[in-house]
Amino acid sequence: MDIPNQRYFTGGYSGDVTEASFNDLVQFVVDHHLVLKPEKIFSWEEVPLAHQYLESSHSFGKIIILLAKKA
Repeated sequence: MDIPNQRYFTGGYSGDVTEASFNDLVQFVVDHHLVLKPEKIFSWEEVPLAHQYLESSHSFGKIIILLAKKA
């Protein structure tokens, strides 16, 4: 009820992922030549911007937060 219109909440839990199931997923991606790309990548210092982006009407898909500085 507290989620605004045209918005949704998603979550995930990966605690039950086994090495075999992860390898199956990777093999599926390889076998089907899937191109997987995050929508946007943010640095750790940009976490506030990442939150703003996700809350905006411009976001779509998944983002990545880099915990280490790029070399």
